[in-house]
Amino acid sequence: MIWQELLILSQKLRQLPALEKGASIDGDCMSKVSEYDFGRYKVSMVERFGFSEGDCQKYWNDLLIIFRAMEGFPDKKYALTVGADQALHILLLDTVGHYRFSEEIFGNGSLVVHDPFAYGTPEFEIAWENTRAIFAAEGIVLPSDYTAAVPRRPGDTRRAEACFLWVACQADLRAAA
Repeated sequence: MIWQELLILSQKLRQLPALEKGASIDGDCMSKVSEYDFGRYKVSMVERFGFSEGDCQKYWNDLLIIFRAMEGFPDKKYALTVGADQALHILLLDTVGHYRFSEEIFGNGSLVVHDPFAYGTPEFEIAWENTRAIFAAEGIVLPSDYTAAVPRRPGDTRRAEACFLWVACQADLRAAA
C-alpha cells in the first residue's frame, strides 16, 4: 500500500519541475514553496556560516524537494538528507522566520516539526522511503538502506541524516508537551 502512495507522490512530483510560475499541481494547488523567498537564509549560510555557494545551492535544492513534497502531502513524514538538514538548520535558527514560513505555506497554526531523534525507528524507515521516492522523481537516487552510509564520509551529503520533518498543528504540539 505504501508503494502505491509513493508512486502517486512520485508521479505528482515529476510534474513540479515542468510547472511555470503560478501553475498548479492537479489544477488546484499552488506551489507556495517554489515562490517563497529563502534568499536571506541562503546568503547567511554562505556569509555567516562559511558554506560554499555550490554547497549552499545543493543543500537548499535538497530541502526544497522535501518542502514541495510536504506541501503536496503534509500528512507524510520525510527524512532529511545531510545536505537538506544543513539548510534547514539555517531556517530553524530564525524562530520567527520558521513560524512565518510554516504558517504561510501550510496554514495558520501549522508548524514544520524537526525530529532529531527519529533515526532507527520504524517511522524513520517510512520517512526515508518517502524521501527516496520524491528524490527519484527528480532523477536523484538515494541509498535504499539508510544505514549503509554509516560511518559518515566527507562530502556524502545525500545519505540520510538522523532526523525527519512533518507538518503539525501548533495546538496539538502544545497539548502533547
